[in-house]
Amino acid sequence: MDKVEEKLKETDKKRRIFTLLIVVFIIGAITIPFIKLPVNAAGLLVPFKVESATYVPIDVEKQYSKISGFNRVKTIYENQEESITVWATSEIGWNNVSNWDEQITLYDGTTAYYNVIDDNVHMISWRKDEVEYAIDYKGAKEISKEKLIKMVQSIE
Repeated sequence: MDKVEEKLKETDKKRRIFTLLIVVFIIGAITIPFIKLPVNAAGLLVPFKVESATYVPIDVEKQYSKISGFNRVKTIYENQEESITVWATSEIGWNNVSNWDEQITLYDGTTAYYNVIDDNVHMISWRKDEVEYAIDYKGAKEISKEKLIKMVQSIE
């Protein structure tokens, strides 16, 4: 085999590896938003630290995380009647709610925003370091603002 043939073989091998990597990346990018991950695993796939809650004010039957784009993670805690979604993103300002009902100062001086969409949907949003968090509660039961604030404070 001469040098030209060796070079062509080597180039062809590199092209196949590169094509395989591109295909794996595309398939991963398409399927990752549909995969339910363990709560602590989602932080490994985004470029920021995702902190999890140690207190959840509902009886949790299922909990999992999903990646939503390259810079957003949602962690879901749910049962048959209610769910809590904790969003974490490095995209500051993504949670555009036109009118927040109330501005709250958290225990550490952080400003948070609280909103009740209707009796069944409550939201609270705040920033911690370079990450913006939001908690959305949806359910048939009533939940207090204080319980959501306690959940915010438990996120470590």
